[in-house]
Amino acid sequence: MLLITCMDSRLCPTSFTQADPGDMFIMRNAGNVVPHNQLFGENQQSALSERAALELAISTGVKDIAVCGHSDCKVATQNNL
Repeated sequence: MLLITCMDSRLCPTSFTQADPGDMFIMRNAGNVVPHNQLFGENQQSALSERAALELAISTGVKDIAVCGHSDCKVATQNNL
């Protein structure tokens, strides 16, 4: 599983998924946002980390991808997401 989640340190994905270390890929970024696929072009530097995480997960056989948000997100509030 690839879990895309917020970088807010109050959110601990392994605590609510009961996963052990190494059970899933976790990609954390501001506001758990994945840019539109049109931004994955050669000249779009902002989307490279998300693209890399997706490609790595898929190339290693990950079949499930989940996007997880949470309430009272300080990152989303500060960035008006």
